[in-house]
Amino acid sequence: MPKIDAIQFSCYTELYLFVYLLFLATYVINNVLSIIFFQYTTHDWLLLAVTILTCLLILGALCLLKFSVEWINKTWKVGELEARRNQVLVGLGGTALCGILPRVLVHFVEIEEWTVYFTVIVFTTTAIFFGILYLHTLPRNCKFVYSIHDKVSWALIIPHSIILLITMILGIDLQDWRRSIVIILCHVSFSVMCASSTIEIVKVLRGEFRILEDADDPELSVKMEKVRVIVHKSETDPQLIEPRITMFNYSI
Repeated sequence: MPKIDAIQFSCYTELYLFVYLLFLATYVINNVLSIIFFQYTTHDWLLLAVTILTCLLILGALCLLKFSVEWINKTWKVGELEARRNQVLVGLGGTALCGILPRVLVHFVEIEEWTVYFTVIVFTTTAIFFGILYLHTLPRNCKFVYSIHDKVSWALIIPHSIILLITMILGIDLQDWRRSIVIILCHVSFSVMCASSTIEIVKVLRGEFRILEDADDPELSVKMEKVRVIVHKSETDPQLIEPRITMFNYSI
């Protein structure tokens, strides 16, 4: 299971979304400072209101979608593994869509400050919503099977890298470097989101997403082994379990 220090994630896509969340937080802090120091114009306030309203509407739609998926699973009496697979596929599919759409739209929309702001905030926030609602809520016994020798995952990275290179080259306009830089940064920023989500979608379809029993959970096995060692030592050395009345400094 991927993790950063003590923070555990259900999959690498959720981990990368956590990194996106950190970048988004710095962006929000920058905007808050601009508000505090009265640097916002009327146009900025209007754009902020539209962005927040759009994100709230998307959050409501995703919550409704999650409720619908859970209702369908209960109505059709879908098994636990299949229900969790559906949940993961919705989360990964939504994240992949949030990574693909801005990379396509950037070639067709007029590059202005408000379009860049709106696109980055809305699609990044929507991807984070998918991660929170559909990936972060997975039980701990739901695991992806990862292997450094997985040839399919490595094979999927190659076309993603080629697509990234081609789209960056097609986006270069020698007469408009500002537009070229925005296009390149857009592709680079959302490429990780696209690659990780599509690779893990393939892993789910290949059956590499499982619900482990307690005996198969490696983390639980390690903890139980430590408990066995402590119990074994306590049996051989009674002082480890000798009770004491610490209040009066007397030993039983």
